[in-house]
Formats: sequence, C-alpha cells, structure tokens
Amino acid sequence: MVRKAAVCLGIALLTPVSIIVGQRPAADLQQLGLEQLDPTGAIQLTTQWLDQRDPRLLAWAAFWIERDDQFQRVPQLLDIVAHYTSVAGGSPNSSNWTDEDAALLAVLDALICLHADVPASQAEALYAKFPVQALVLLSRSHEDTGEALLRILDRAQWLTDWLAAADLLAAKPPAGFGARLLRVISIDATLRVLDPGQDVLGEGWGGDCASSGEDGLHQNWPPVGGYRLSARQSPASELFATGENPVYLIRAPGREYRSRTQTAEECADRFDFVLGKRPWGLVTVSDLGRDLIGQLLGFRKDNFGLELDPALNLTWTTTKAYTEAANAFVREQEERLVNIALELKARGLLTQQEAEVAGFHIELRILDQRKQKTLLPDLVFANPCIAVTYQAVDLED
Repeated sequence: MVRKAAVCLGIALLTPVSIIVGQRPAADLQQLGLEQLDPTGAIQLTTQWLDQRDPRLLAWAAFWIERDDQFQRVPQLLDIVAHYTSVAGGSPNSSNWTDEDAALLAVLDALICLHADVPASQAEALYAKFPVQALVLLSRSHEDTGEALLRILDRAQWLTDWLAAADLLAAKPPAGFGARLLRVISIDATLRVLDPGQDVLGEGWGGDCASSGEDGLHQNWPPVGGYRLSARQSPASELFATGENPVYLIRAPGREYRSRTQTAEECADRFDFVLGKRPWGLVTVSDLGRDLIGQLLGFRKDNFGLELDPALNLTWTTTKAYTEAANAFVREQEERLVNIALELKARGLLTQQEAEVAGFHIELRILDQRKQKTLLPDLVFANPCIAVTYQAVDLED
C-alpha cells in the first residue's frame, strides 16, 4: 500500500500544468503564474482557450501566441477578427467598451507583433474602436488600401490619425487625395486697421487640455500592448509614416484594457506639432494639409509659400483706399489657392472636375485698432463664400 501511494504521488507531480490550470476557477488565474508559463504548457492551454467564450481566456491565449511566436495560430486569430468585424466592428460607439472588445485588443496586439496580414476591409472596420491598431494593420497590408485610408481621412477625429492616414496616402497618392487636401485648407487672413503712426497690438492664445479616460484595469488578464501615434519622436517610438510631418508609433505594454481616450501626451502633440506656425502656436489640420500639398509638389514645408494666416496692416485714410486694399489683399489669397490647384492638376493629382468644384475657405478678420472708431464700410467680395468678421480692439490704458 505504501508503494502504491508513492506511485500515485509521483504521477500527480508529473501532471502537466495545463491540466491543473484548466481545472481551476478563472478567479485564481493570476496566482498560477500564467505570464511565466513555459511554452509547452502555453501551447496546450492555447489550444483549449482559443475556443472558449470567456474573453479573459481568449486574451491569455493571444498573449501566449504572441510571446511564443505561435505563427501557426495566426489563421485562428484572423477568424476571430473576421467574426468580430462582421458583428460589431462597424459600430461608431467607441465608448461602449466590453470584455469582448478587451479580448480583441489582445488578439490585435498579437497579430501586429507577429506581422500578420489582416484583410484591408476588416482592418478598416476596426477603426471605430481600435483606431491606431487599424492604421497599423492597414499600413502593413499587401492589398491596395487607398480607398480605406481615404475614408478614414474623412472621418478621423484625432489630428495624429488624420496625419498618419495622409502620410500613408502621400506615398502613393490615390485619386481624390489632392482634392481632400485642398478641402482642409483654410486661410485665416487678418486686416488690421490703424491710425497713422500707430503700432500693431499683439495677439495671443492660451489653452489647456486634460487627459480623460475610463479605468481600463483588468484583474487576472495578461499584459497587452497599448498603442499610440505621436507627432514627436521619443526613445520609445518607431517611425510609422514618413513625410514633412512624420508620425511615430509607440507600443507600451501594460494591463490597461481601454478604448482610445485622450492622454496628456496626445494633448501635448496637438500643441507641439510645429511650434510657432500660428500666432497662437496651435497647429491645425489646415497646416498639415498645406505641408502635404507642398510635399506632393516637391517642396519642403519651410519653403512652401502658402501662408495660412496672412496679415495686412492698413493705415486708415479714406473709404476708397480701405476697400481697394482689402479687395487686393483677398484676391492675392485666392490667386495663391488657384495656382496651387493648377499645379496639382498639372501633376495629375487633381482632376479638372475636382479643380472646378474646389471650395477655397478664406476668412477675413477685420481688427479695428484705431482710437477713434468710425463706422467701417462693408466689404463685398466676388466670392460669396469668403467669411468676414469684424472686431473692435480697444487700446489698453
């Protein structure tokens, strides 16, 4: 009897960890050292847990597939993505975050790290909830992703998303790309009306943005890569898309399973894109579109002569002089936009039809800085789309 008991004990000690784990409640997973589980045990558990409906188990399976380079499992991960996108991938409500979404986050991390080729249609469908992962997958696709990236360009809500998609498109510009760049261009012209000998008053802009987000911490889930695009290079980043304004990709492992929320770093990107381009230091999609147009035409951004915030200081004399100067100033801006459209057309980057319907956005701010403010005459331009705003600026005492 003693010998039999010893034999049974020996068999128990040799039982694979995968069988033991499979018998334990999910709440005890963290105590079993799954993150350090040896590859043999991980492969066995991966086989079991890939077919489970428990999102946490699926996340662990994806973690091991990535960690142990289980390339043979990639087709199963692709099937999971295909099922997800067919059911929920097109939902625009990115704030409705579920455990199924969290599990897919781990699946996408594995596919990205293993350099898997995800169908472009599925990668695009992921954009609503997984914008950075979708762009990464599209950037690596062997398919023609031009139309998908154009649609993302049209719907992007984040400056870095827009720039990343645009930089990828600029490498091989598809039809319609030049027209989209023209549409985002906005010229914010300023006409300052001054008294003779008066100095121009300075203008400033201040802003703040705070990070926000949900608590994405998932207990007993594996580490997962969090992805972020940035306009700034850092030791933790890698070049994602080249261009006059390049974009960098950052992957930060952790246990925060979250939908995309604004972080302090992303907020800083908005202000640090190209410091000082505007009087208030804020770079907009118009600046980025202008730089991309210059890139397509063969210009470095510092040498491309399309000024987005031109200003004219006009000393008040007569109504006629004021009206003529304002009209000439606006015509100059219109001519610059027309010439750029012609250059794009000459290079095959803009069709005749697109050039004819190109909507040029020009806004003229009239800043009346005179001490004695008489009524300024209304300005009427041939282009009815030009917006004109008036602002009386009082001198400080």
